Amino acid sequence: MKTELAIVGGGPAGIAAAVEASKYAKKIVLIDENSVLGGKVLRSPKVPLDTVHSDPLAIKAGHQLFDEFETVKEKITTLTETEVWHISNKKVLSLVCRSGKYKDVNSIQADQIILAVGARDKTIPFPGWHLPGVMTIGGLKNFIQNGISPGKRILITGTGVLSMPLAAQLIAQRVKISAIAEAGTFLSQAQLGLTLLMNGGQDKLKYGMQCWRSVKRKGVPIHYSHVINRVHGSHQVEGASIVQVDKNWHPIKGTEKKIEVDTIATGFGLIPQIEITRLCGCRHTYDRKLGFWSVDRTPNMETSIPGIYVAGDGVSIKGHTAAIIEGQLAAISACKRENASSNLLVKKMKQMRKIGSRISEQSAVHSGIYDIISDDTLICRCEEIRYADILKAAQSNVQDINDLKRRTRLGMGHCQGRYCGEIAHDLLQKASGKEFKHKSFTQRLPLKPVTLGAISGETNH
Repeated sequence: MKTELAIVGGGPAGIAAAVEASKYAKKIVLIDENSVLGGKVLRSPKVPLDTVHSDPLAIKAGHQLFDEFETVKEKITTLTETEVWHISNKKVLSLVCRSGKYKDVNSIQADQIILAVGARDKTIPFPGWHLPGVMTIGGLKNFIQNGISPGKRILITGTGVLSMPLAAQLIAQRVKISAIAEAGTFLSQAQLGLTLLMNGGQDKLKYGMQCWRSVKRKGVPIHYSHVINRVHGSHQVEGASIVQVDKNWHPIKGTEKKIEVDTIATGFGLIPQIEITRLCGCRHTYDRKLGFWSVDRTPNMETSIPGIYVAGDGVSIKGHTAAIIEGQLAAISACKRENASSNLLVKKMKQMRKIGSRISEQSAVHSGIYDIISDDTLICRCEEIRYADILKAAQSNVQDINDLKRRTRLGMGHCQGRYCGEIAHDLLQKASGKEFKHKSFTQRLPLKPVTLGAISGETNH
């Protein structure tokens, strides 16, 4: 299949890019690995969109975006349940459809490509985090959006802007929240609110305050400057302990509290999914302050590889409103239609970036958090690599995290290091007591596990 424009990712940025591009391009392909479009934010849950279970800001944006998409969808070839496992230097996308709906579409030759693959929860390992009942904040949110409660007594732990909205949604579904353990301080939360107020984020601030008041009215204990430090139970979650931390998140002795829970939702904000841009050879920069890699790009969303553009949370975390604007900008740029409208969008993005930077700073992890990790804590759950294995490797002159990967198999499992890889550098430094140049795992194809049949083109599922 040949197309003028291929868009990878059907979240806010991807849909907005497709709608905008439909004004200029005749052949557009929109690819998403999920069965329905919308991404994690705008995807229609089984409960009605206009209920208390959803973010009202996302509801409004979702309705408007989907209405626009509905008017132009006949101009767009949409491939759902389809994963991109490789992009060649000639802009050929290799595909696999998990459902087998598009058996004849194994590859797409594109003139231009927009990558809008979104972000994922950042997690920090702790003793017992591998037990059934422990999940990410995003994972629990998916349950709630579909009207399912995985537990009866829930602990929300981590940091960032996702905890309070999740708690409000749980309360709306009459699920008991045992406690919220927020690693940050109340002051840091207030500073974020001030940033929103001064940069056009009044609606976001209003929604956040509504969620906070809902939690307070229900009497849910909020433990600021606290993190989870262990899970109790042998085969499933039977309880948890939290501990107070100092300004650098080092646990304070004698402050441990045990909480009766059967479900734990953990998350330390969101980080961009950059595996696909790294595979393409795009240039990236590591932000030490925010704690993640992001792809370099121009103000018009083009990467260091001509003809490849990026938009949305796959670059940096700014929320669905900014993602929609970036999707529009990427489409305008990819279709070579820069004009006064695109200049206006660029100006809007400057304001959005201030909010996004503050949100990311709110979720930035401090090094003291790693003190909660014991020697037998699982770090790579796919390959069952524990922190003790990293300690042992650190004693044998390991050069960097790719060397660590070769010696221990950390990051060689099914997820290909998507979770353990983000913290491998920090843990290696902690284990060795040495400073290392910050690197990421060398990206290899396929992006995600696929069958040999799919790679050979003999089958597509």
